[in-house]
Amino acid sequence: MPEKEGIETIMDLKRDFSDVKIIAISGGGQIDAEEYLHMAKKLGAQRTFTKPFELKELLEAVRELL
Repeated sequence: MPEKEGIETIMDLKRDFSDVKIIAISGGGQIDAEEYLHMAKKLGAQRTFTKPFELKELLEAVRELL
């Protein structure tokens, strides 16, 4: 993400819109994808996916959270 890291975005969203539903997706980067997604879950992400993932799984998650 060009302007913010994902974790920072999750924190901002949860602060400003506490009921927002979040799906976090990571392929890794500065830290391992699993560690990043564990932090995302702790900060309020309802679902997490590591790349690559199946589109069907993502669509199911979106349906569940709507």
